[in-house]
Amino acid sequence: MSDIKTFEDKFDHKPNKIYEKDDDDDLPPKSPLHLHAVPQIDNSASGCLAGLGKIALSVGTIALCLLYICKPDTFSGLAYRVTHMFSAPSRARTVARKAPSPATQAAAAVAAHAPAPKKAAPAAPAKPAVRSVLALRGAGSLPDFATAAKLNPDLYDYADALHRLRFETLDEHHNLVRRMIASWTRESAPEKIEALTGIPYKTFFNRVSARVLSQTVLPKAGLTPTAGDAMIAQDPVQIMATVYPYMKVAIANKTTARGVLGSVEPVSSFLLHVCRDDTECLGSWDLLIDMLGLGKYASLLEKYPETIYADGKRP
Repeated sequence: MSDIKTFEDKFDHKPNKIYEKDDDDDLPPKSPLHLHAVPQIDNSASGCLAGLGKIALSVGTIALCLLYICKPDTFSGLAYRVTHMFSAPSRARTVARKAPSPATQAAAAVAAHAPAPKKAAPAAPAKPAVRSVLALRGAGSLPDFATAAKLNPDLYDYADALHRLRFETLDEHHNLVRRMIASWTRESAPEKIEALTGIPYKTFFNRVSARVLSQTVLPKAGLTPTAGDAMIAQDPVQIMATVYPYMKVAIANKTTARGVLGSVEPVSSFLLHVCRDDTECLGSWDLLIDMLGLGKYASLLEKYPETIYADGKRP
């Protein structure tokens, strides 16, 4: 075991020993590798710069330490700026990626401020249309107009049409009343209507016509309807004075005698109905007819008003 040498045995620790060149060099003396020495890098300049860098780093470190000790607020602000400077690009890229488009922002703003949709209120039940009515008494076995209208809605249509009449369209009054009575009684022949009502047809017709006029056209002249037999609160002379200008205007645009008399007859028959046998009232009626320029038709209006509407006959 003594012949085995360790690493320490092979290494000579004599400091003053001069080692000779090893003759066992692998390369021959005249090898080209010996003729060209390996160039050495000059580290003088880089070493100088490295030294200056170390000095600058030391000085900067000392300055930062002094700044941290003497002015901690300034040091904190500087550190925040440096940190923000290096992190800003990445944060800007993140914001750029996540920033919504202007259209999206506008839609979001509208959605944010839009009121919450309200629940639709349940639709209110439709109210039935208010229909015109007429206060007309029945006769015999014929019920009153309101009762008959509940079973025969066509009567409401006649009431509506009569309420729409004016002095200028009074020439339609007679025929509307005649058709309404036929619908009310469900009869068209006068004798059958007489059997149902128990009174002469002409009497029943005149009564119904006068009552309808007091509730439809005469109030448009400012007259006051009543439920009594007079039908209008004003006396007959006041009624004549009130309706005269309306009747004068109404007949001015009529081009035939039948048209003129048809516009006058409903009011004339109403006045005759309320005057009855009162001589003074009848005298006022004569004066009204004369003032309208229809004196020659006075007898026809008083005794045979229905013939004004007879087909094929001119008054």
